[in-house]
Formats: sequence, structure tokens, C-alpha cells
Amino acid sequence: MQFRYHEVSTLPSLAWCARVDRGSDAVPVFHGSLVETQSRGFVEGMWNGSFASLDFTEATIVAATGAIAKPGRVRFSTSTDHLGPLFSITKRGSVYVSNSPAFVLTMSDEEPDDIYPFYAYDFLRIFRQGLFCPDGRLRLRSATKLGVHFMTLISVDERGGVSFEPHRLCEAPRDYRSYEHLLVEGTKAVLANGADPARKRTYSPMVPLSRGYDSTAAAVLAKSAGCTEAFTYEDNRVPDPKRD
Repeated sequence: MQFRYHEVSTLPSLAWCARVDRGSDAVPVFHGSLVETQSRGFVEGMWNGSFASLDFTEATIVAATGAIAKPGRVRFSTSTDHLGPLFSITKRGSVYVSNSPAFVLTMSDEEPDDIYPFYAYDFLRIFRQGLFCPDGRLRLRSATKLGVHFMTLISVDERGGVSFEPHRLCEAPRDYRSYEHLLVEGTKAVLANGADPARKRTYSPMVPLSRGYDSTAAAVLAKSAGCTEAFTYEDNRVPDPKRD
């Protein structure tokens, strides 16, 4: 399979949508200006591997979405957390995949069902099922369904077949110290990937802060990996805007 890239200046800089047509080895990809594109694949974001290798489908930490061309198929990747899902539509011999639900709907000429009241509940159900629901479905105005995919790898073959598999797991920690080492080294690798000078744009780390224990733990890890900046939010709708 071979990608055919089309940069669209009016798109958000990291948006993309690919179309795999049955019986064709050419895969058109429409994308924003900062999506990293190479002949063998494209990506937006970082992972715990070298940027030059473009090996994010083999990584254990993926803060990115993208795809790699393989013989007879395309392998798409979500992020390894809940923050970077993919969306797909299969229609008339083509499979559309995007990191934006609005983009994939537009490219496939589909629309939400504007009288259906339960989208928020359905999406939350898919979100909560996590690894147990790599191929969630949302209804649309037509009989076509919108695929919602969290934390998974999606393979689309030249016949239009779609399959799913989990991301590769990291080594299992032996104790607390090995777990801490795993987290720190993984964070360092992701930040080094984002700072690679070969990128269209490099990324500097910034960590969010709140009263939650996960936020403070992430801040400690980020600082260990070289992060020196943080941010937080104030909520002026509540009596104490700085409570969090």
C-alpha cells in the first residue's frame, strides 16, 4: 500500500483522514500542515521510540495517532491512553479513518442523527469499556455506523477487511523501583521523540497541575524527565476559583 498525501491549509494542523479503497494500493491522506508524513507512514504526536524509525505501531507508549503502510494493508494506531481515539466509516467499498469524527463524517458524506438524544451516553459507554471495546459503534442518520476506537491498532487490508489488535505491552515491573524506572524512562523517551530536530515542529513538555493524585504523580515524572513548566486552570464559575 502507498500513501498519497494532500495537505489542506484550512484543516487544523494535526488533523488527518485516510481512505482505503477496495482493490487499490493507493491510499489518499488529507492532512493538516504539521502532520509528519513519510512514504511509509504518517503520524501526529510522540511515542517512546526514535522519531526517525517511525516505529509507533510497535511502541508501548503512544501519545499520537497515525498509520504505517504494510504489504496489502494499512496499520492505523490510536494512542495508548484514552486521549487519542480514531474514528472510522465503512461505505461503498471504502474505509475512512481519521483522528477527527467531524472530518471522517465530512469525507464519507455522512451526518449524525439529529433527533437521536443518547450520543453522550453511547460515547461514554464505549470510553468506559476501554480495551474491551476496540470497535465501538455510534448510529448516524443513514444505516451506516460511526466506528469509535480507543487504545487499539486497526488493520485495513486491500479488500476492505478491518481487524483489531492491542498495542504491544511493556515489560512487567518486578517491584516499586522497577515500576518507577519504567515510568521515568518511558517519559524521557517520549519527550526526546517530541524534541527531535527532524520534526516539522518540535515540542517542549508542560505538565498540568491539579489537586488530583494522578496530576501530581505525573508532574514528578515529568520533572524527572526534564520538564520545567506547568500550568493549571481557574474556574470562575465556582465560589473558590482556585480550589483545584
